[in-house]
Amino acid sequence: MNNNEKYRKLLIGFLPALILIVLGFWIFSYLNSAEITVSSNSATNYVSIIPIINGEQVNNKAQHRIHIISLRVKPGSYAISAFNKVSSVSRVINIKAHQNLSFNLDVVTASAPEPVYGNSITGLNATTNQLVFLDSDNLLTGIDANNNVTKIFPDTRLYDLKWSSQTLGIARDENKNIYLINNLNVTKLNLPFAVSSNLGVSYGVSNGGNVYVSQGTAIYKGSLGGNFQKIYSSNEAIESMSVSNGFVAVVVSKNASSPDPTNSILLINDGGKIVRNSYDANQVLWSPDGKYMLASGQSGFIILNSSLNQIASIPSITANNFSWGADDNLFYSQVATLWTYIVNQSQSIKLADMPAKAAIVGVFSDDSNQYIYVAATGTNTLNNNSSSASQLLRVGLKGQSFSGTLTSLSAFLPETLGYCAINYINFTHPTIQSEFPFTGSQQNCQSLAQGELQTYGLDINSFNYNFIRQGAD
Repeated sequence: MNNNEKYRKLLIGFLPALILIVLGFWIFSYLNSAEITVSSNSATNYVSIIPIINGEQVNNKAQHRIHIISLRVKPGSYAISAFNKVSSVSRVINIKAHQNLSFNLDVVTASAPEPVYGNSITGLNATTNQLVFLDSDNLLTGIDANNNVTKIFPDTRLYDLKWSSQTLGIARDENKNIYLINNLNVTKLNLPFAVSSNLGVSYGVSNGGNVYVSQGTAIYKGSLGGNFQKIYSSNEAIESMSVSNGFVAVVVSKNASSPDPTNSILLINDGGKIVRNSYDANQVLWSPDGKYMLASGQSGFIILNSSLNQIASIPSITANNFSWGADDNLFYSQVATLWTYIVNQSQSIKLADMPAKAAIVGVFSDDSNQYIYVAATGTNTLNNNSSSASQLLRVGLKGQSFSGTLTSLSAFLPETLGYCAINYINFTHPTIQSEFPFTGSQQNCQSLAQGELQTYGLDINSFNYNFIRQGAD
């Protein structure tokens, strides 16, 4: 028997074993793997699958395709996304062995950011008829449907303004006195304790008009007229508070020497019943209907239900400036980008990038689910003075359009020409506002404002004009 015949017989004898080994390896791999298919609503969108290990996306192992991707993967957590040059949508999924999961991700394109007001604002309450906020001097200010700017409460600086409805809000002054805002009437509350500079003060108001205040370790409940009663007290210091109808959620801090020194979330009803969750949170935020709660801490951002059970997590450790909108959608920022998280779909959707990469410092929902308002700060393209660094913008959720003239305005306003402080307002229509001293000339300021508009090639007849004489009654 020659050598070739020997080798042939050996190969024939070994071949079944080899087939069994390969088949066994394939079966083992199949039983210990899964398949993910991701597609998008446009053939030009990219889709991707990124593994998540120890809570972090492993971007160097990301797989990208155009329109559709299908991969066999190990069981575990993955970030899937669809994206184009303008927008993106992503979600985190968990897959078990020999599961086959398919997802179609719709990339939603919102409107570009529309300039609204060239000023720094916080605590915005936006309705279809009015904007109310704290201005750069921390004074309660309103813009009405005619783009008129009014100081609502001009004598006291307010901070940490919270709204529970279109008409009901609560804030504090620099001495920790607490003020209730009801239909733009501002009232200082008679607190059930003497304010201490050494203890933190937390507060909130519900849609139904229940007011909650705390200092140190005690929580009090009252009405719009006061009448506070203590509903909770313990040895744990209260760090922050968020209010829903019938419930108050607080973050309490533990002593660093305790067996479990992390913070906890307490859910307390009006009768004093407590539900505890040991998640290490710093802040909590109820959704408007009290169905969900956002808890944020050093470990990230999670969404809890009304029993404090975790139902979702935000797939970003850089998320900030959270605001609940209609239909329990959560809006937030990542540096200069606006996102929304749709709870019932477990999807994060990129809505818009801010112009000139301006950093987002505030996100606010409106009452009609038409716009998301964004406070941003950065250097304008045509003016480098610090007064032009902040502005209020809005992103349309219904495909709204606006004139490019507004973008041009926000590039060089606000600006001071002589004694005339010139700014733009675009709540209901493009308006040029000019403030000038009591002894100044409105005609002079109008001439300066219109001359500046013409310098930048803008039609002066495209705008309304508001003139405010400082010191006038």
